[in-house]
Amino acid sequence: EDLVLGAVGLGSSNDFHKPVRRAVDGIPVRIDAGEAGLRDVIACTWDDGQALAMVSGSVGVTAAANAFFNDGDAVLRALKSRSTLAAILWSALRTLARHRGLHGRVDLPGLEGVPLCIDNLSVLETEWLSGTFRYDTPVDPTDGHLQVDLLEGRGRLGTLVALVALARGRFSGRPGTHCARVRSVTVELDAPAHLELDGELHRARTVRFDVLPRRIRTCP
Repeated sequence: EDLVLGAVGLGSSNDFHKPVRRAVDGIPVRIDAGEAGLRDVIACTWDDGQALAMVSGSVGVTAAANAFFNDGDAVLRALKSRSTLAAILWSALRTLARHRGLHGRVDLPGLEGVPLCIDNLSVLETEWLSGTFRYDTPVDPTDGHLQVDLLEGRGRLGTLVALVALARGRFSGRPGTHCARVRSVTVELDAPAHLELDGELHRARTVRFDVLPRRIRTCP
């Protein structure tokens, strides 16, 4: 018997639903089992754990901002009650103010073994990152590949500029960016850092992402 995954968008960002094709009382839904199709799944393993993700995984400023979004401060709690977008932006800015980059290596083509200062690494099955942030790199969640978008060596100001561009859907071709379609990618950090998988947070030093091609059937 086939397992079909549907979804109701009750989260803060609902990236799995974007672009929203159907909504019920303003809530995005994916519940049409009759039109379900197979899609890829992200498999992630790290030092002492493993998990699957449908949307994305990240290391760097995005994961750190997600951690802050979950824990927060008084300002964030006030913003959450008024505007999810404002809360996401505050989390990004608050995290960026303390951002230093992660020293490590990423085995993307042309970067194997090269020491990097990783500002952000996203592994995606959608172009949407969070809120209005989205990449301009095409993603096909049925082609058996992962989209990897890396920002490195840009520091606080350069990362801020990249995030502003990302809020407008611009990323590739900018300074410090690397984009690739791969079946797997490994990240080795000099020290443990936040790892984010579909909003769930872990701590990791060595992380491997693999694609499981056309593994689950989902509603459109």
